[in-house]
Amino acid sequence: MKAKWTVALITALMTGAAFAAGSGEAGMEKLDANGDGQISQEEAQAHPELAKRFDSLDQDGSGTLERAEFARFETEATTEGGMEGDTESGTY
Repeated sequence: MKAKWTVALITALMTGAAFAAGSGEAGMEKLDANGDGQISQEEAQAHPELAKRFDSLDQDGSGTLERAEFARFETEATTEGGMEGDTESGTY
């Protein structure tokens, strides 16, 4: 019985870690309305904090946020106390 609980606990922890690791991808996919792999200024309007910081995050000046630029936003937002919304479920 103890072994079953140990396996269940390990499985739950691994599933949670994998889900959390993929949350940035899910968040970007949710905001990327046209599915082009980038977030435009228009798409960023769905997330007020992202829209507010869009220009400073767009490091290459392309007018869109690529995955690395969006990941920087998520990292900074997490460090600063979290994003508005639930990045794990992709709900903003």
